[in-house]
Amino acid sequence: MKENKLYILLTSDTAEIYWYKPEEVTEELSYTVYLDGKECGKTDRTHYTIKKLKSNHKYRVKVEYSTNKKSAKAVKIDKVSFVTLKEKKS
Repeated sequence: MKENKLYILLTSDTAEIYWYKPEEVTEELSYTVYLDGKECGKTDRTHYTIKKLKSNHKYRVKVEYSTNKKSAKAVKIDKVSFVTLKEKKS
């Protein structure tokens, strides 16, 4: 079984977040991405790009999934902290 962890590719102003679809779930899923505790987007894919971040800044990201049923509860995939890269001087 794959671990439900987040994988992040960083630049000075973006973070590309990747994760695996939970194997035990066979239904269509939607994912909600939170940045520093606030919802920043939704997707039906297993990746999401957060843009317009500050360089060399620490952020916390959390991803939850839910089925497309109205009564479905959100389930946390994982949460992680990261620091964006320093801006390169020209």
